[in-house]
Amino acid sequence: MQIELLEDHIDIDALSEEVFSIDVSINNAKRILEDLQENDEIFDGKFEDDQWVFEKNSSKGNTHIIDFTIIKNSVKFRKELDISDVTLIKCWVAQLLEDSYPASVQRNLTFLIRVIQQTNFFKPEMLNKFIEYLKTYSPGDKGIDGKLVVRQMINASLNFLTFSELDSFHTYHKPLIKLKRSLKIDKNNRVLPKGKDVLTLDHCIARYFESGLTSPSTILFSPILIWWKITNIIPMRISEFCNIKRECIFPSNGSYFIILPRNKQPASHRRVQVVDTLEVTKDIYYLIYNYIQVTNPYGKSETLISYKSLISNDIESGAFRVTKKDKNNFHKDIFRQLLKRFYNEIVYGVYKKSVERKVRPNDTRHFAFCSLMMQGISPLEIARLGGHSSIESQYHYSNHTEYFIDVEVDKLTNALKNVDGTIRGTTFENGEISFADIKKRSYTFPQNDVRLPMQVGFCTDEMQGCVSEECMLCPHWWIHPNKLVEIKPIIEKKIFERRQKIIEMGDFLKKLNESFTATKEADVHPNVFTKMKTDGTSIQEHLEQIARLEMLKGYDEE
Repeated sequence: MQIELLEDHIDIDALSEEVFSIDVSINNAKRILEDLQENDEIFDGKFEDDQWVFEKNSSKGNTHIIDFTIIKNSVKFRKELDISDVTLIKCWVAQLLEDSYPASVQRNLTFLIRVIQQTNFFKPEMLNKFIEYLKTYSPGDKGIDGKLVVRQMINASLNFLTFSELDSFHTYHKPLIKLKRSLKIDKNNRVLPKGKDVLTLDHCIARYFESGLTSPSTILFSPILIWWKITNIIPMRISEFCNIKRECIFPSNGSYFIILPRNKQPASHRRVQVVDTLEVTKDIYYLIYNYIQVTNPYGKSETLISYKSLISNDIESGAFRVTKKDKNNFHKDIFRQLLKRFYNEIVYGVYKKSVERKVRPNDTRHFAFCSLMMQGISPLEIARLGGHSSIESQYHYSNHTEYFIDVEVDKLTNALKNVDGTIRGTTFENGEISFADIKKRSYTFPQNDVRLPMQVGFCTDEMQGCVSEECMLCPHWWIHPNKLVEIKPIIEKKIFERRQKIIEMGDFLKKLNESFTATKEADVHPNVFTKMKTDGTSIQEHLEQIARLEMLKGYDEE
């Protein structure tokens, strides 16, 4: 995954900046509702309606209502509210509906209404009273976790403030972030699946599509492959992925680009301009190009992913042959069905694998944000790549260091085993060695008498011309066969130490990201970017060392 291409070829300085526009947001909200009408058998509402009625995702034929009546009626009695605020809230709700089920969005709206009542619609003078309310909040029902409710109110507040760019954003943001950090929430409530579950899906996708799109089944599930390849690199919501237009790629001067379906707002000094055209690798370009060529015979498609190709290749179940009004566009609900089937038929069925928690469509957005941050990429660049018009939007994506280490080390160890043993930027010239290699070497006694004691084993070079930071990886190092048992505990200790260093640097980068308030590079001291780059490079070096140590420990024997 060559994230560095995105960084090297996007001219950040040439980008304009944007401000929130209610007209743009209303048009976007209406577009989202039109898309929902296409895929919800019950919803037939308009943006102006006081109630939006949807089909319950878990109970076909039953309805779920998002009701704006309460907030609209409040306009009559609360002088701090007017009808434009109701419109703003509707735009926010529509944006949430693009990626979440109506029931989840209704809960967020309920929390926001409660917050608005407590803060008089985020008046600066109400901040201290609101913070005290959150600190002392106690639910009437003892079965409800009060801290979880507080966290949800904070999340709804931050999400709405970030979306709307109210003047009170900077008044409320930092105090709410600080309070959120202080909450001790059950850590079993994982935001992301464990690294091993992610790797299971990664390995299954790689194996299943090893021979390309050569059968009805591989064509049917090919959107999974494209989603996995693109959204692990470019932070992207599943709704954005599904809305990518058919003619989305183009070559230019030996490089390759993709156009993303992102809405741009008018210019301002307060918001970060999002990027809708990004450079991608040649492999990704041709993956998309070949998919388009393979699926063109199935008919016209407005979106990159051809819904008609699913209908034609769904030979076994015929689930995608149900009547759909618009067969020229792909949709996130169709993708969710497809991913569920890939797990059931391929991960569980073909490869007999099991997972603790499935990867969900929007998880890859978190993966990409975490990876970019751990590479030391500037928060401004991350925001632009991720379609965020404010730096603060990405903060909650940067809490997954352990996941990042697990996944990246697995990638590197696989590269060491499957390619030629070399990784860019290292001093290794003769390939990687495993524990079996060390064992074999230990029975080949050195021809000279030089035995310089090291932490473990000996250096057999009198001049100690080291070719590696790790003695055990150096051709001059030797250990007696009787001492082989001492190696693995030392290797495990070294791996642990490097993981801890990565976690420490990741925590530093996270804090640096969270303290970032500028919206353009000129406002930031160059040393800040230098430190980010340095730590990102150091993290990569530690990851490569861990991968080699895992190999040395006997990774390939597990």
